[in-house]
Amino acid sequence: LELPARLIQLYSFAGDVVLDPFCGSGTTCVAALLAGRRYVGYDIKPEYVELALRRIEQAVRQWIREAEAEREEVPQP
Repeated sequence: LELPARLIQLYSFAGDVVLDPFCGSGTTCVAALLAGRRYVGYDIKPEYVELALRRIEQAVRQWIREAEAEREEVPQP
């Protein structure tokens, strides 16, 4: 994830769309997601698309767990 994440940070802005026409396992899509970018990834092989989807879902679940762990309870008035 390190190289795609660096390139995405250098060459795009938050909210931009990152295109990965050969997404394979979805590394660039995950890096884009974690960098606050939207992404479009596709691959000619359906098994790679499924692998990328699983990897993206796993990254989203991890991101949610981390966000929930960091949140603070807001005191009730």
